[in-house]
Amino acid sequence: FLHDIQQVCNRVAILQKGNLIKQGEVNELLQQGEQIIVRLNTIGDTEQALTLLQQAREQGLPWIEQANMDTNKQNI
Repeated sequence: FLHDIQQVCNRVAILQKGNLIKQGEVNELLQQGEQIIVRLNTIGDTEQALTLLQQAREQGLPWIEQANMDTNKQNI
């Protein structure tokens, strides 16, 4: 993910729920080796979204390490 961002900028800021959690040069953040988890809430065909993410991972997109579905969570 950060490798892709590096193609268009030198510095980034990462926000979580409106709060700044990281900022700095892309190279510095990559060297920290921290994992970024992105949770998606889908509307519609969740299975298709999961399949597309898994296919992207299998095709070698470096920023997708895993794609799975948590069926125990409900958004109300």
